[in-house]
Amino acid sequence: MIQFSLADLSERPADDPLGRPSMGWREGMSPEIVYALNRGCWSLGEAAEEHTVALFASTGDGTVRLAVAIERIEDAGEIDGDKKRAVVGTVLRPGHPVHDRYVGHRAPEQLNVTFRYVTAECRQVEASTGNVCTTGAKWIVTPDDGPEYIACGHHVTAPLGGSVPFRARPMR
Repeated sequence: MIQFSLADLSERPADDPLGRPSMGWREGMSPEIVYALNRGCWSLGEAAEEHTVALFASTGDGTVRLAVAIERIEDAGEIDGDKKRAVVGTVLRPGHPVHDRYVGHRAPEQLNVTFRYVTAECRQVEASTGNVCTTGAKWIVTPDDGPEYIACGHHVTAPLGGSVPFRARPMR
C-alpha cells in the first residue's frame, strides 16, 4: 500500500505535465476531484508497481481522505528533469473494506515526506485470545454471502466460520 500526503489546496504551475489547475485537498471536495488533482506527479520508482492500494492523507491532521485501487502506474512527464509518475486506478467507495478501514480515520503513518510504502494491519480478532492481529494484511477477501474484509494469510477464512465459498485477491 502506498500512502501519499495531501497538502492544503494550492495552484499548480502552468507547465504541470498532467495539466492540473491545482493540487492538494480542502474540506468538501469530492473523492473524484481529490483523485484527479493528486494522482500524480510523484517520483515513484519501480517498487510502486507492486502495490494495489493507495491512501491519500491530509498533512494537517493525518486523516485519510481518499483510498484508491491501483490499476497501474503510468509515466507523467518530467518536472525540472525529474521523471514523474501517476497512479491510475479506481476510487474506493463506502462498503469496500479498505475504504471503510481508512477513509475518515487516522492514516497508518504521519508523514513528513510526500509518500511512503506502508503495511495495513490484519485487525481480525484471534479466536483463542481475543487479541487483535497486527500482522500485515495481504488479502482482500470476498465471501459469496457477506461483506468484503482484509486479512493476513492466517486469517483469510477466520471470519467465515464454516465452509463458505469466497474469493481472495492480493493487497499490496
